[in-house]
Amino acid sequence: MSCKDIIIENAKELICKHDFDEITVKMICEKSVISRKAFYTFYHDKYEILDAILIKDFVMEINDLFDKFGRVELNRSIILETLYQRIYDNGEFYRKMIMTDDEYMLEKYLLKYNIELMKKILTGAKIEDKEREYAIYFYASSQVALIRKWILNNYDLSPLQMASYYRKWAVVSMCNCYLPRKVFCK
Repeated sequence: MSCKDIIIENAKELICKHDFDEITVKMICEKSVISRKAFYTFYHDKYEILDAILIKDFVMEINDLFDKFGRVELNRSIILETLYQRIYDNGEFYRKMIMTDDEYMLEKYLLKYNIELMKKILTGAKIEDKEREYAIYFYASSQVALIRKWILNNYDLSPLQMASYYRKWAVVSMCNCYLPRKVFCK
């Protein structure tokens, strides 16, 4: 495991045991058995580690799936189910982040990555720029709000159920409004 991966894993463990706001770079360094200099070689602060955790947990995999399957697979919920499964598999971490992060950093990062994904999904859609901007924000923020509720409800639905519901509520709407059904939403 690389030094970056060790830092990420130890930061996740600390977040599961402590409030995110209480965690310091010093704590991460001690747990990772590295110097502060080594820490700062890879990360500027603990918030950058949170970003790296999300990228490692699901952003890279979601992007790979999207690049592989594109919009055609939206109706099969593969990408959505993968997102929910990765959050579920790391449930303790995400629950602790939602419960203890007074700055809503997790939601901000989730929104950022969902906006990027929605931009990819709506690429090529015949839609005015301002409407595209608002549609992207609507779909991305609804996804984040749904994830937050699911986490706060202690994962009371399976990842498959979550994907199915979001598909029904949002993806079908997106297809009906913006994407040619015969091409993207069969």
